[in-house]
Amino acid sequence: MTQAAFNGIRGRQDIVSLVLGGETVIQSESYQVKSAILTQPSAFSMRIGTGDSLAKLLAKYPPNTPFQLKINDITYQTGRTDARGSASTGHDELVLSGRDLLSKLHDPSIPEEFTLKDPTYKDLITKVLVANGLTDAKLVGSNEANRKAMVGVSRDLEIQPPRDALGEKVETEAGGVPDRPLEAHFGERWLEYIHRHIGHAGLFLWAAADGKTFVLSEPNPNQVALYQLLRKYKTTNGVNNACTILSETFNDDTVGRCSECRVYTRGHSKKKGRQNAQGVAHDKEMQAYGFTRVHVEKDVNAKTPKRAEFWARKWIAESIRRSWRLSYKVFGHTTKSMIGEHVCWTPDTIVYVDDEKLGLRGNYYIEGVTFDSSPHATTTLDLMRIDSLIFSDKVPA
Repeated sequence: MTQAAFNGIRGRQDIVSLVLGGETVIQSESYQVKSAILTQPSAFSMRIGTGDSLAKLLAKYPPNTPFQLKINDITYQTGRTDARGSASTGHDELVLSGRDLLSKLHDPSIPEEFTLKDPTYKDLITKVLVANGLTDAKLVGSNEANRKAMVGVSRDLEIQPPRDALGEKVETEAGGVPDRPLEAHFGERWLEYIHRHIGHAGLFLWAAADGKTFVLSEPNPNQVALYQLLRKYKTTNGVNNACTILSETFNDDTVGRCSECRVYTRGHSKKKGRQNAQGVAHDKEMQAYGFTRVHVEKDVNAKTPKRAEFWARKWIAESIRRSWRLSYKVFGHTTKSMIGEHVCWTPDTIVYVDDEKLGLRGNYYIEGVTFDSSPHATTTLDLMRIDSLIFSDKVPA
């Protein structure tokens, strides 16, 4: 049985299919596909029914079988299967699950300690890739090519690209060059080792959909709004939605947020000796709500007022990401875009929201996408506010 999802736009249908072992294309009975920027690796689970016996399917598709998961003709994930099982729903069906290429760095641990002296971020990631047998993998500093391939467009979407950090030297949390070689700890997972050194630099690592490329970059809010979510009480020309919104989840929790953040640290000046450096940032929304909460941190790894101010702004942004949540569930997996093309919902993109029900209007960042077939084909979009996307004090040239 082919799972075809009517997406409500121009009578178009979306078909989710799986290529196993590079040969067989199997169309699914049911599925769930998750892809996100801040939560890795991407993963899928799928229930498959065919004319073959279950024993034959289990033997044919053991764990670690290469897969490609496709939305219509777009390759959305590439990796290896992790698990297999059975489901009895009137006839035998095979249940498969798998993750993308990043799983090769997520699971194994570092077998012996080593150090890297004065590496760039490219040196760091390349060392890990080679150690895990991924010698043919490509490492890029921009998600633009992968984004366009997953969306299904040829035109550029970025107004301004994020910084390309591959050639940058790995820095400490304080922003300076380490005074000793980077240490890899015995038993530490490879991906944890990577995150330990790229996280405070505002960088994230994810696998591109082609199964050959890794992307080291950061969420980019500087893009054209590709999608739109419109929900109006009054229709215009009989149409009130750009796509079919089924439901939403919205939570605006001010617990954990403050109207002002002050960061104090220890600076150094030859003329004045050691002195307190202070950075201040404000949450204007909390101020508008009438809150006068002040959050204070001391001895954060910053040596100048400018660096302290960045830590304050970053703390405000992190508190928004923890406390403000918005997701929409829509019909289908593709939609008509604001640039006129039919496109696939994809993370690391921008959607324009005009929602009269929630009183929201403006651009939002799509951090995560979940495709689900039950009870009918839907897409859940996890959105973030643009002002919460502060991960680094680096400014693209």
